[in-house]
Amino acid sequence: MIWQASSGICSASMTEFIELHCHSNLSLLDGASHPEDLVRRAAEMGMPALALTDHDAVYGVARFARAAQAQGVRPILGAELTLAGGYHLTLLARDSAGWGDLCALISLARANAPKGQAELPTNGLEGRTAGLIALSGCRKGEVASMLARRGRRGALAAARRTQALFGKGQFWIELQNHLLPDDDFLVGELAGLAREIGAGIVATNNVHYAARDAHRLQDVLVCIKHGVTLDTSESLRRPNSEYYLKSAQQMTPLFAAYPEALSNTLRIAEQCDFALEYGLQDLPEFPRPDGQTAAETLRGLCAKSLPAIYGDAPSTVITRLDYELDVIGRGGLANYFLIVWDIVRYARENGIRCQGRGGEFACRVSIEYLAD
Repeated sequence: MIWQASSGICSASMTEFIELHCHSNLSLLDGASHPEDLVRRAAEMGMPALALTDHDAVYGVARFARAAQAQGVRPILGAELTLAGGYHLTLLARDSAGWGDLCALISLARANAPKGQAELPTNGLEGRTAGLIALSGCRKGEVASMLARRGRRGALAAARRTQALFGKGQFWIELQNHLLPDDDFLVGELAGLAREIGAGIVATNNVHYAARDAHRLQDVLVCIKHGVTLDTSESLRRPNSEYYLKSAQQMTPLFAAYPEALSNTLRIAEQCDFALEYGLQDLPEFPRPDGQTAAETLRGLCAKSLPAIYGDAPSTVITRLDYELDVIGRGGLANYFLIVWDIVRYARENGIRCQGRGGEFACRVSIEYLAD
């Protein structure tokens, strides 16, 4: 195996590059490949790990992680976050704390913008960076975009500010080379800035599709997103077809002057040791009378609500309630139902409109009781 899962150590002698900036089609109307297709392509190239960094979302991580496990590729979970001013920042979860912070940051960014958009408030990163690794981003990253406009002083200030938030060793300057006219200039400027602030450099390809031949599909998706035609969308579409998942052999000549930018991808991947856990969510414990289990408390609430809904409840109703409560108990979901009950109770008592989902009889019984 290239990736030694037991120790989390990868061998630089066997591979030289791991893609750490990759979008699936869960970057809606932007990415053009399913998470499974990206993982399959990575496995075909012998890439031992792959990061998924969809735009302001982690919609695809479950599918991505399952596919990666099946293909023997180590999944690295992250997102490309939109900051105030529209700047991008690539974030990778190092551990469970980082995953929690990443989800919190996405929620905050989504809540701070119109539906379907995201923008993290100016101070949104403060206190939420300990378990995260930050890469400075693509051309829409604050550092790169300022350098592209020849604003080196502003780029330097932005890099130092971000480095102070994440700490040395956890903030990396991201280099990308898509064979555009000013890419060599921008890569050189970014590398020089990294040396000045004592940050490492890392190469990524800002992947938006698994293979080159999907670039036309990506063009169409972008046109749909903006409501324009292919003929009128040149400024919105990517300038060429280089944004696909590339192998170490394909990336090496693009960064011949900066080989450490490739090997550093392994160093970063090695630090990302978070894996999704499947099963019940970690939820707070609903406060219950001493000695009662969650199942007993839920049963008591349901029994109390029956007369309000059915009057003298017939035996068929009681039998059905017993059946539903048994299913909930065997699934270990009684505490979850109590939390939903408490949320709905609070909402109705405070005039907040709410609507539950699902048709579980016991949940409906306990919630409808609150309407009285």
